[in-house]
Parts: sequence; C-alpha cells; structure tokens
Amino acid sequence: MKSTTEKIALAIAIVLILLVISGIVGGVILIKKFVHISKDSITSDKFIEIMEDNDFKVVEVTSQFKGSDIYVKEGYVAKKDEYQIEFYTFKNVDDADSFYNVNKAKFDTNVANTKVDFSGKNYATFNIEANGKYKFLERIDKTVIYINVDKEYKDDVKSIVKELGY
Repeated sequence: MKSTTEKIALAIAIVLILLVISGIVGGVILIKKFVHISKDSITSDKFIEIMEDNDFKVVEVTSQFKGSDIYVKEGYVAKKDEYQIEFYTFKNVDDADSFYNVNKAKFDTNVANTKVDFSGKNYATFNIEANGKYKFLERIDKTVIYINVDKEYKDDVKSIVKELGY
C-alpha cells in the first residue's frame, strides 16, 4: 500500500501533466485562430485620401517598375517631412508576395534590436528596428505597404499604418 506522501506526489504529478496538456492544446488553438485571421486591403484611392488628409504629398511611381520582373499595377509614394510611405498594388498575390519577400530579405539582413514577423490568412507583416531605422512591410492580398524611415519617425509611421488598417 502506498503512503500518503506517495499519493500526494502522484496527484501533484497528474495535475501538472494535465496543466501542461491543457496549455499545449490552448496554444495550438490560439495559433490556429491567429493563422486564420484575415485583413481587408485598401484601394489606391483610399491610400491617397488618407495620406492627403494627413498632409502627405502623394506621387504616382508606377512607371518606375516598367520592365521589372514584378508587375506593379499601381504604385504611390506619400512624402512628409523627411520620410515617405510607399503603397503598391500588384497584378496578383504571387507578385505581391514576391515583392514582400525580396524586401523582407533586404530588411532582415540588418542586425536587429526588435524584429516582428507575423502572417495570417491573407497577409504577412514584418517590421524591424536596426541601425537607427524603423522598417515596416505588410502585404494584404495584392497590396504592399513599404516603409523605411529614421527611428525618430516610428511613432508617426505606426499611427498612419494603423489608420490605413495595415
């Protein structure tokens, strides 16, 4: 017959095992939930409207991609002070994904203080702080927002990105 101490130790072990299993199951459920989150992309017209409402000067840059391997359907750069926010719409998701991945690789080569990489059902987000810069990249469906600014503009940029829904 087992002693009381052995029974208590066994009960504690069982409770701990159940807690670990519950944590693992809960974590898997949360991960699946986040992976299936989707975001709504915006149109070029909405980008222009929001940026102009925030005193940015918006310039079309679609023509600079003519002859490129990646088909940019529309491209805009919104400039304010000493920084800019770029918005691109691509012919298809594959082109948007390719643009996102190429630029993410360029960003990721820096030594990072802070790096965030996340994706959902129809989007992927990457941002990094390194060498006095804040860099943000997000693809939603066939659109990409590209930002590479001095760290001092990080809060301004994050505010605009939130307003854009990215």
